[in-house]
Amino acid sequence: MKKVKEFITSLLQPDVFATFVNYIVKIFLNPIIVLFVPVFLNENQQGYWYTFGSIAALTTFADLGFTSIMTQFAAHEYAYLQLDKSDKRFVGSAEHIKRMSSLFRFIIRWMRIVLAIALVTIIIVGFIMFSGGNDNVNWLMPWILYAISSVYVFSSQVALSFYEGCDQFAITQRTHTLSGVFHCVATIVFLAAGMGLYALSLPLFIKGSVAFLSVRKHFGTSVMQLWKEEGGEEIAWKKEFVPLLGRYAVSWISGYFASQIYNPLVFSLFGSSAAGKVGYSLSIVQAIYSVSNAWSLISIPKYNMAVEKREWPYMDSLLKRNLIYSSVVYAIGICALYLTQRIPFLNKLIWSRLLFGQAMMALCGAYFISMVSYAMSTYLRAHKKEPFLIPSVLLGVSSALLTFVLTYHMGLDFIFWGYFLSNILVLPLSVHIWRKFRARWHAES
Repeated sequence: MKKVKEFITSLLQPDVFATFVNYIVKIFLNPIIVLFVPVFLNENQQGYWYTFGSIAALTTFADLGFTSIMTQFAAHEYAYLQLDKSDKRFVGSAEHIKRMSSLFRFIIRWMRIVLAIALVTIIIVGFIMFSGGNDNVNWLMPWILYAISSVYVFSSQVALSFYEGCDQFAITQRTHTLSGVFHCVATIVFLAAGMGLYALSLPLFIKGSVAFLSVRKHFGTSVMQLWKEEGGEEIAWKKEFVPLLGRYAVSWISGYFASQIYNPLVFSLFGSSAAGKVGYSLSIVQAIYSVSNAWSLISIPKYNMAVEKREWPYMDSLLKRNLIYSSVVYAIGICALYLTQRIPFLNKLIWSRLLFGQAMMALCGAYFISMVSYAMSTYLRAHKKEPFLIPSVLLGVSSALLTFVLTYHMGLDFIFWGYFLSNILVLPLSVHIWRKFRARWHAES
């Protein structure tokens, strides 16, 4: 009973509750959009719809782990600062405010260059991918606009991630929820208006704009404070970022191939209709995974600030709590998903558009293991290190190879088995690395 009370108390904390609500809302919004997609798009257009998203996830290559590093470094600096609730300015010593200002300006300069390169790259990759299709689908202009809007949304996520490093999850998660609702409503309106694939890109512009307006409202004063702070150009952040970014980049690229190979592969092997089912299956399980990961997500700045202050017992208790709560919520979410099969309306709404049997079971199992690995990785990466490089590469390579081989030779039912088996293979190594480096780094401190 005490544990249940602690769980409920944790859930009602502003940052956890806002994060939980955000992902719960996503669980309902995604099916709503998916419900309207087959009404207003034919099967070929649906395949392009989901494959657009997988290719636009190439923004991962614009990030390459940079936002994660940015969030971590912001948290380390914020350990000595506060955001004043009245005038929304950073409060603390002049030295640490200047360090935060320097970090902020470095992030802005870096992302301007990277996002410009990413935009061109994404457009070209999409053109190569779709130019061979013979589906009589008007995809070129919708794709260009979708690439632009994806980069625009990504830039707004960078701004929110910076303030998540400053332990402002309650505000950032409410922003994600609000922008998600606007995005959903706009998508339905544009689909109903007969705008086809344009209903992907235009709502993204609205989503990004809502996020930027929220940043201006809640953090505008502190943004100007950091941008205008004198002496904010003196720290050479590049020397700290680049070595760590190289290792993060490899991990993130590996993660891309491990999680985004499915739609393009199914699109090329089985056509756009099958790609639509794969995309919906992924979106449902990823939503449950995201809800379950709420505690690990909001703990990122807490981990980093704890490392800065050498609060090791606090870190360990956070990790234990996160793993327990996340596992419970994930199990409840997956059970609820399968229970919808027994409700005629929900069965028709959800399961008629999902993959069945072993494909779905493998996907659910893979994301559970991934959730455990994510909890361990956020713990260790708070030390401004990336010890999970080898597991990430192994997961990415083995998952991509096994997914292609199993799907090509054994069919669509095995689309997620490569990811599942790869996660099982890598998990023992991840646990060993966590134990090894936790003991080493905490002993050295």
